[in-house]
Amino acid sequence: MPLLAASLPFERNYNEGWNAYHAARALDGGPFYAGNPLRPVNYPFLSFFLAAWLAPLAGGVLMAGRLLNLLGLASIGLTSAWIVRRLGGKGIGSICTAFLAVGFVGVQAPRWVGVDDPQLLAEALMLLALAHHLGRAPTTRRLAMTAALMALAGFTKHNLVAIPCAITLDIAVNHRRVLWQWLLLSTGAILALFGATYALAGGDFLTELLAPREWGLHHLLPHLRKFFNAFKIPLVALGVFFARVKGPHRHVAIVAWGTISFLSSVAFAGGAGVSYNNFIDMAVFLAITGGLAIDRCSRAPMPAGRGRTMLVLLLPAIIAAPILDRIRTPIVNLVRFSVDGTPAAQRTADFEAARRLLTAHPGPAICESLLLCFDAGKPLVVDPYNSYQAILAGRVDDEAVTGLLKRRAIAVVQLRTRARFRTTPNGRRVSDFDGPTRFTNDFFDALLENYVLVSDSSVGAVYLPK
Repeated sequence: MPLLAASLPFERNYNEGWNAYHAARALDGGPFYAGNPLRPVNYPFLSFFLAAWLAPLAGGVLMAGRLLNLLGLASIGLTSAWIVRRLGGKGIGSICTAFLAVGFVGVQAPRWVGVDDPQLLAEALMLLALAHHLGRAPTTRRLAMTAALMALAGFTKHNLVAIPCAITLDIAVNHRRVLWQWLLLSTGAILALFGATYALAGGDFLTELLAPREWGLHHLLPHLRKFFNAFKIPLVALGVFFARVKGPHRHVAIVAWGTISFLSSVAFAGGAGVSYNNFIDMAVFLAITGGLAIDRCSRAPMPAGRGRTMLVLLLPAIIAAPILDRIRTPIVNLVRFSVDGTPAAQRTADFEAARRLLTAHPGPAICESLLLCFDAGKPLVVDPYNSYQAILAGRVDDEAVTGLLKRRAIAVVQLRTRARFRTTPNGRRVSDFDGPTRFTNDFFDALLENYVLVSDSSVGAVYLPK
């Protein structure tokens, strides 16, 4: 399914078009961090430059980003198995870990598999750093390589803080004599990439990267419900494993990783626009601990016979329950070749028709499907999500966006569904959409007053000036 999804011309999440736009900017050599609140760049630069570098070989920045994503997924599986071996695991445990890691990523964030998004590539690099650290006694060369991998991961996607903290804690507990070397080398690697950022991408990097966003429990709770509902059985296996594990000093890095990963995921998940990919690191952690539990069980002293064989065979299936529970939907979609219930052929045709419509009307466009605007050759004038967050934070006036519609300066507007309003029980008038809000009510008022609906399909609604 990920390979098929990677071949589709339309986006599977909002970030695909956003990443394509900025990789194209890297390809053109334009400045990244220009300080425009209507289209800020709140990701590190590395993934954009990698996609730009691969674009000539991959057939464009979109496919380059998707291929990097699939490479990251494969690396997550292999490196997770490697980590289990580093921790003393043998054949069956490490093999199961590879499948669990790939499967758990698909369960937690299916829309982040086979798409143009750097999350999986960053996770893969961070796991390589952990695997390298767990190998042998730390030397200066090994510490330098671990620090380099960790910094590369952080400058690919900046929300992975658990493994760096876990490695640092492990060195402080088990290898205190080289702690100062680790701190110097990791700081040096981070500063080197900061320098590369300003040299290659320019502008006010930190201001855009750390731009504030709305935070609330109404964002956090759905993520927690999904995570605990999906992974309740692996979480029980995790508890059993750590209750029986011996040699706690050896597992400082793993225990710290899981603890900090969960706490940081919870902290980040309350932010507006943060999605299920935020818990990917925790899902991979559960896969690795699940693989360790399988390994320990397969080698535990038990009487030989049918009971032992059944336990060894059943335990992987029990821990893999989240995958088995969710696998029916991807199989149904594969048989029907559908996305969100719409046949892929129909959505492809609708996407192409909408692209032709946008291309036929010269001038700037505002698209909620950024990939549609990108494919139509439209410049990125407004990033709906980030500009909306800037308006909420008071960093930009709503008139900066709605004024474009009032003046009819935008040639085409595309939304994921037609604009409409509803009245809440307490009398508030709000936009009537399923999913995230990316525009203000004033935006929709200006749109309905100055634009007319000309197309409505599976890829969204298109409006032209009256």
